[in-house]
Amino acid sequence: MSHLAQEKATIAGLENFTSFQGDLLGEQPALTPPDIVLMSLVLLHIPDTKEILAALYQQLTPGGQLILVDFDTNPLVSHPKVHSGFDQGQLQELLQAIGFTHIKSHTFHTADHLFMNQPASMFHLRATKPAMV
Repeated sequence: MSHLAQEKATIAGLENFTSFQGDLLGEQPALTPPDIVLMSLVLLHIPDTKEILAALYQQLTPGGQLILVDFDTNPLVSHPKVHSGFDQGQLQELLQAIGFTHIKSHTFHTADHLFMNQPASMFHLRATKPAMV
């Protein structure tokens, strides 16, 4: 997916775009700090949500944005390798504890057979790393 995203950015003429594949919890890559991190249906696959969100906070530039798209909590979904979605309120509290501000989220899509063949809803969340004062 990283390679595909980079190809699409090149085709679209985006000059300030970097696709990254790596382990933010391991050795820190030598990257230019991003202004925006977009994670779509990724967080549910990461076992330690707090650890990865804290690592992303550290990577972002001051004033940078974290944008998440994922599933709302779903009691009908149970699998040992994925979260069963996220409670938006709890996720907002976690992000605030890490240091993010201006945290807003909302459910934008609901459908049958959406998450592991179960009815589900998806949310969009945006959070900001405070600018240096």
